[in-house]
Parts: sequence; structure tokens; C-alpha cells
Amino acid sequence: MNASEPVQAPRTAWINAMRDEALRMNRPEIAKIVHIGWVIASYANSDGINASPGTDTIAAIVGSSEETVSRAKKVLKALQVLVEQRRPNASSTYRLQMPLGSSRLDWDAHMHLYTDTPQARRKRRIKEKELADQLAQREAEVTGERPPLRHGARRGAEPVPQRVPEPVPAGGNQREIDKGPDKDAAGPGPRPPVPPARGLERHGSEHDKTQPALAPVPTPNGRTRRTTAAATQPPLLMAIQGSATADPDTIRTHLADHGVSAAMRTYGRDPVLQVIAADNPASAAAQYMPVELKVPCSYCEAPAATPCRNSVGLRGIAHKARLDTWDVAYAPCRHCKVPAGQLCTEPDGTPRHSVHPHRAELGSQMRAVDDQQHTGT
Repeated sequence: MNASEPVQAPRTAWINAMRDEALRMNRPEIAKIVHIGWVIASYANSDGINASPGTDTIAAIVGSSEETVSRAKKVLKALQVLVEQRRPNASSTYRLQMPLGSSRLDWDAHMHLYTDTPQARRKRRIKEKELADQLAQREAEVTGERPPLRHGARRGAEPVPQRVPEPVPAGGNQREIDKGPDKDAAGPGPRPPVPPARGLERHGSEHDKTQPALAPVPTPNGRTRRTTAAATQPPLLMAIQGSATADPDTIRTHLADHGVSAAMRTYGRDPVLQVIAADNPASAAAQYMPVELKVPCSYCEAPAATPCRNSVGLRGIAHKARLDTWDVAYAPCRHCKVPAGQLCTEPDGTPRHSVHPHRAELGSQMRAVDDQQHTGT
């Protein structure tokens, strides 16, 4: 070592070593442990000894619970960078100890002391119990055994031997059939067809063309379901704004009667923009252009003012690469402190391949405000 170089105090060298470990690992739980170690080091002298802060004091400084501070101290002691010296009827004192050699600390071997909390153990026990119940139920289904009782009832419906269960007709408001004492004991034979529910006959072809079809309801094991062509259940779905389909003439009529904002809420952005672009010059439709189209897309190589494309045709939304380009051009980053127009950087100053989540969220908010100002949607 050169004699002109300053010699670091043990406490300063320990703080710098823990800082390098936090930057190397880049994990929030390790950063929290290092922060707690720094608070302990601030109470030590220049030699790194006689640090005696209480657990409640450390918790108040770092803004965590005393349990978190205790778990962090366990990790530091297991890494042999912190030595605790207990004192009778007084708080313990701590001594900062530099790691031997230049080898890096093995955090993964001791992180269970920090992450293995009572809450995590309870969740793990609940998940293991649920998995064991599922395996037992599946094994019972394979072997044909009856599943065990759970909360006073058995899981699943079990068919009664030598008896065919009655089918359940579709629809509501069904009249219960009064069965006499001899009806249940009758042998298998033809049964009269069950009439469809009242009001189901009017749901015909005019609804089948405009409404989506419902998926068939699965039947339990051992049951049969009888359906008729006339008894079709009407769709129980409601139209969602922005998802209605119409031809260009209908959209033009809606534009003339209600305006651009109402048309976009009813039919969506892309169909309305296509009609506006077909009927008006590019300068008239430019005010309704999404703000992210100001930059080109590096994924599908679409130029500026042109929507993104895929293998089928025009894409309804822009690619993520295009949104990242817009965020870099117009939104600053609060994480790495770079202004708009500059790429995000890593902690060591190298350019980052993607934008930080803070910058992406800010860009999304800026685009939403721009859309609301121009289109009212």
C-alpha cells in the first residue's frame, strides 16, 4: 500500500464493504439488512466496537418492526460481519467485523433467517394441507373410494345405485312435478318430454346472430342431461362500451349525431379513426391520432403517424417497444434522475435496455391525459 494513500477507519471500511454488497446483490431484502447494519455502525466508535443501540431504537430509525430488526441481525451475525456481546441487565454491544479475505458474502445461505417468518410458515402449512387434501381426493376418485367428510358433508355428488337421476331442464321458473308413492318405484321406461320454460320460444334466430353462444354447462359424474332443440337458454351477457360492431355508415351517423367522443366509447378508437381518416384529409384526422404514434416502432418498423402492424394486419394497440421509445422521448425518469430524451441508466452509469417502471407509469399517465384532452375518452 502506498504511504500517501489515506487509511480508512475500521468502521468506515465496514460501511463501504456493506454498501458494495448491497449494490452487488441488488435485492430489496438485502438492502434492508444493510440499512439496519449501517444504523448499528453509526453507534460504534471509529474502531467499530462498543455499539449498543436498542432494538426499538433501530426499528424507529429504519421504519420497520422490531421483529424485522431482530431477523436482520441474525443474518449479519450468521455472515460473521457482526459480533454480539451480551451484557447482564443491559442491552447487548456489537462489534463490526470485516469479512475474511476478499471473497464475497454468501447471502443465499443465510437469507432463510430473514424470510422464514411466522406468517410465511403459516401460509406454507396451509398450502401443504390444501395440496394434501387435493391429492387424497384425486386418489379416492381413482380407487373408487368415498371421499372423507369435510365440514359435515362429502365433496361432490355421488350417484345412488340402481337409480337413474332425473335430468334438470334449462331455464327458470320450473313447476315441480308431484310424484306419488308409486312413481319413484316404477321401473325404467319412456318418460314424457319436459316442456320448455315459458318465454324461451321467442329467443330464436334473431338473437343467435347478434348474441354470443353460451358454453354448455358441465354435468357431474354419473348424471345425464336431456336437452331439446326448442329449449335454448338466452344469453345472460350485457354489451360493454367500446365493443359494439357496426358498419362505417352507422359510425358516420353516430359521429354526426353524438360526436367523436361518444362514438369512440361505443365502437372503440380504431373503427372511428378509420372512418375519420377515410372521410377527411390527414390533417383533419391528425388531432385524433394516439399520442404514441408520434414516434416510430422499432419492433414492427412502423414509421411515425402509422399504427403498429402484426402478421394479420393493423394492430389495435402499440407495441411495448414503441411505448418505451415514447417514454424515453417525452417522460423523465425519477428512478435514475435522467430528463426526457435520455435513456435510463444502471447504478454504474451504463445504459439500460428498458425503461424503469416509474418512467413507464409516468408515460402511461401522460398519454391518458393527452387522450382525454383531445378525444374526451
